[in-house]
Amino acid sequence: LQTMCKKAYIYPANDTENDFFKSMHYALEYNGVSVTNRLLDFFSTDIYILNWYETVYRHQFLLFLKKRAFLLLLRLTRKNCIVYLHNVRPHRKYVAIPDYRLSERLLRYLIRYSTALVCLSETSVRYFPASVQKELVNARRKIHCIPHPNFTHITPLPKAISPDKLRLLSFGGIELYKGVEIAVEAMNDIRTPQIELWIVGAAQKTIQNRLQELSTNPNTHFDFRYIEEKYLPELFAYFDLCVYPLDMDSCLNSSSVLLAFSMQTSVICPQIATLDTYPQGDYIAYSYATPSDHIQALSAAIQKAYALKKNNPDIFTLMGENCYSETLKQNNQDLINNKIKEIL
Repeated sequence: LQTMCKKAYIYPANDTENDFFKSMHYALEYNGVSVTNRLLDFFSTDIYILNWYETVYRHQFLLFLKKRAFLLLLRLTRKNCIVYLHNVRPHRKYVAIPDYRLSERLLRYLIRYSTALVCLSETSVRYFPASVQKELVNARRKIHCIPHPNFTHITPLPKAISPDKLRLLSFGGIELYKGVEIAVEAMNDIRTPQIELWIVGAAQKTIQNRLQELSTNPNTHFDFRYIEEKYLPELFAYFDLCVYPLDMDSCLNSSSVLLAFSMQTSVICPQIATLDTYPQGDYIAYSYATPSDHIQALSAAIQKAYALKKNNPDIFTLMGENCYSETLKQNNQDLINNKIKEIL
């Protein structure tokens, strides 16, 4: 290993429990780069790694100006500025609506001023709007692909699924862009008693009430607890598939999908960049144009999954095992360590 000589600052600096940042810290230190979370170390810091930096919500014009000024400072002081492209554009949340105009302006500045751009999937560029794609094509020489880490440090348990039922799981903190309401409405259209959906994840009380009021299918169940990591293998073992009706206007990658794969569980999900490098027969993907189309497309995908299981009760166990072996190859830490070396 190289000696510790370079220093990096990762934005945002205080999200230390996120597995993505843990992986990045490890990869940097593996390659001889120390990490600081202090902007006071500005002049002794060589590398600035920016994640979700383009995100600006409504009524945040001052934040946009501050972010723009900081980018200019990085350029003037010739810092190595590495920009990760996580989303097509910022996510809509229950409590905040993005300012898409300012966010795209900031993203275009990031593409121009960065020393390196990192996509998490080989196909990411084609998902951006034409105006951003044009900037990315001009900057193609500085684009690198470094995959999102898997979650295979958690050991999955053997599946304990029912041969007669299709049990579906929507897991994770509940936010607008994750499409949990779409899943509830899709289940409202399905009256097959053998199909169950469990929505598991923390949510604000108002959102809990909203989801429960929206549901008319007694086979849609809610558990609004936060589930600790050590209980995840037991949880995922109970389900055939995970359902992630993500918002394709903003979602490019999904750590939720990679968590499912790491738990030997396949997914029903829109065709996002994360899925593009996985064999098409190992997951159920769909596309849609409008929110009402999304409900119909997801409902059709769930009913397709039920028909597949009726025909072969072991199909999703096999698909989950295939996804697991692929994520071991495509999203492992050794690969990330070697790829990040190229941009330091």
